[in-house]
Amino acid sequence: MSEPTERINFVTSFDLRALVISTTASAGTPDPGLIADEVIHQIRDEDLRAALTQTMRAFVRQTVRPLHHQQHVATHAAPKVKTSTPNRSAKVTAIRSTWRQHLKAHVHVDDGWKFWEECSAADFYAAADERIRIAKNTEAAADKYRAAGDLVAQHHVSKWADLPLDVQEQALTELLAA
Repeated sequence: MSEPTERINFVTSFDLRALVISTTASAGTPDPGLIADEVIHQIRDEDLRAALTQTMRAFVRQTVRPLHHQQHVATHAAPKVKTSTPNRSAKVTAIRSTWRQHLKAHVHVDDGWKFWEECSAADFYAAADERIRIAKNTEAAADKYRAAGDLVAQHHVSKWADLPLDVQEQALTELLAA
């Protein structure tokens, strides 16, 4: 793929993020698909290019992430052996023949994205630190969901909205502060 000659800097007063936020606030649904449909309906024809430009980076990231995962799985999967007994030499051969593919894996580092083969020690440490931070945030969110589930179960109600309002207020205040 050839390098883009210049990065597109599309200057406009159109703010897709603000439109999404306001639409979400008034949508009355948590369904991202329905919210997206409403956002699309509200974009004027003259703002379509600006909206596309503002969404393209996230769309590309979302689209290529599964491709990277497939590449990772293919690179690290045990080779299929026709015999029923393990064949270590076949596995070693497969590993030795696929490691080069991993050199082009995309790695998010402090100053953007790099291919694996372009990363320095500092880049790898930054990537590791980022993933540790994300894992901690994910674990903290899981703890909040677990605590909310425990509260619903303890009160013998079928959903959060059935909890007494004072219980909801106290619990959410504590959960959001954590």
